[in-house]
Amino acid sequence: MVKITELLFSKNKRKEEPENKFELINRHIKGDGRNKSVQQDSILLGFYKDFLITKDGYIVGGINVTGINTDLLTKFEKNDLITEYSSFLANTMKDKPMIKTITEPVNMQNYIKILTKQVLEELKNNNNEPTPKAQLLASRIIFLRDKQVRGEMSTKEHLVFYATKIEDDSVTQLEHAVHRLNEMITMYKNEIRKAFDHYSVDTRTLVQEEYLNKIYSIYDYKNYNEYHLTQ
Repeated sequence: MVKITELLFSKNKRKEEPENKFELINRHIKGDGRNKSVQQDSILLGFYKDFLITKDGYIVGGINVTGINTDLLTKFEKNDLITEYSSFLANTMKDKPMIKTITEPVNMQNYIKILTKQVLEELKNNNNEPTPKAQLLASRIIFLRDKQVRGEMSTKEHLVFYATKIEDDSVTQLEHAVHRLNEMITMYKNEIRKAFDHYSVDTRTLVQEEYLNKIYSIYDYKNYNEYHLTQ
């Protein structure tokens, strides 16, 4: 019988298997005196498809939920939102969701590149003479870069995580757990949309690359920001 750990970390994995090794295993945490690897420090054992497997035998999946701008709501609408949110929590607590809001830096590099291209085109069309439009675009670029350097541009991600127990250390039980978790996530995605339909809330399932990015940002936040804001 193939065990889960053998499936995740085997050196002779078949190419058709979609599971990936936990890529953070060789990274190290500094400053705590223990010099533990991320793999040793974390409760995560590895990835299976687009889910996380924990060392205590659970498989975890997440939902990304779009936010609601409460500044645009009236007092009545805010109270109604709180009531609906409380009702949603009451109906879902049996599955013990973990609700997390993460603040992340906004990557404006693509937008800045577009503005830079517009400046160059404006100069080219005017014999390289600065025009009011070119100066306005250049000022916008400087403003955005300054905001990024000071870390003043960020966005919030709203995440809901669910987990289910893997009954034993076998691939068969892992697949059963994946099936249960898929059904749970699909159900709650629909429930969230239904509960907050008036606010145009949308949901989607998190994928493996997103988990990796979030883990990197937690364990190496400074370098993660510097890398993603310069791409």
